[in-house]
Amino acid sequence: MRHLHTAKHPDIEHLDTATIVQRQATRAIAVRGDKILLLYTARYEDYSLPGGGVDLGEDLIEGMVRELQEETGAQNIRDIKPFGVYEEFRLGTRMTQM
Repeated sequence: MRHLHTAKHPDIEHLDTATIVQRQATRAIAVRGDKILLLYTARYEDYSLPGGGVDLGEDLIEGMVRELQEETGAQNIRDIKPFGVYEEFRLGTRMTQM
């Protein structure tokens, strides 16, 4: 899968690499006609693509489908086409999003 972008929060530059934890996550670009689904997150006061962490033993597509179902109630998810990898390094336990 093609690499889209790597984003690093400036506060992680001083961290010892031993404290960095990787968390695989996945996002869905859910489209209907010319509309793209975004979810509002009050915690961050922003909109984002639906998705979340991938469970142990789950592949990225399975995790994306499960997260999309959990967050939106969507059923009959189809026409899945992998798009790319976006890496995000930030403070907290959620270090990488894919």
